[in-house]
Amino acid sequence: MAWRRLWRTPPVFNLVFWDLLISLVVVSVYTARLAHDLPKSLTNPAHLLSGQAAPLTLAPGALLRLGLFLATVLLIVTPFRVAGLYGGAAESLGSEGRRSFLYFFSVGRRLFWRGLVITGAGVALLLVVVLLGVGASLVGGVPVLGPLALAVWVLAILAAVTIAFRGLGALAAANTGAWAAIQDALRWCQQHGGPTLGFGLLTGLLLLAAFWIVAQLAFVPVLGPILAFGGLWVMTGMLAVLPTVLYRVTTGE
Repeated sequence: MAWRRLWRTPPVFNLVFWDLLISLVVVSVYTARLAHDLPKSLTNPAHLLSGQAAPLTLAPGALLRLGLFLATVLLIVTPFRVAGLYGGAAESLGSEGRRSFLYFFSVGRRLFWRGLVITGAGVALLLVVVLLGVGASLVGGVPVLGPLALAVWVLAILAAVTIAFRGLGALAAANTGAWAAIQDALRWCQQHGGPTLGFGLLTGLLLLAAFWIVAQLAFVPVLGPILAFGGLWVMTGMLAVLPTVLYRVTTGE
């Protein structure tokens, strides 16, 4: 259903365009202004994956610049992007008609505070999953408890995926208050354990498959970057409409 709604709502692709463009600007600013001041252990993916210890000394003033950059991205850029993309997608799916080319920015400005709530809720949910992972690793070597803790952590990840999408859909599409929307998402997932875990598993597998396909497209000679960007564009559009579709299906709207 989400796939059909995506292709029947062309304005969503305009929202995706601006979202990806802002992402490109953020990455460009990081690369041009911050990356050269950070230790290679934080900027070299090969070193990060190797697991080797490395000194984390920063250039003078680099920590302050990095903190300001992260604060700006977390408190301003991300809420605006979330509001523009997901709020705009929810409104586009809810009504017919053409949207202006700059619709992303009008929605982002109007729903900015809701986008800030969504960002904060997302960070809190991620923190819970990370803490559960730390707890699972601490008891990993204990017989019986180790496998049980790992199983609980995996189930928590699957549930977190559904809670994130369901909550995002409620916050983007519902006219209720932000806290009421979050409570509604948590309540629904608690009452529908099977569908919650099943949706999380299916969505996780589909996302992994989509990322793998986009990565493979990037290796196509000559047209690789264009094909990869097109795949990322479609995937982002799908992620933009999925929360609203999930919310409406589960509420019968």
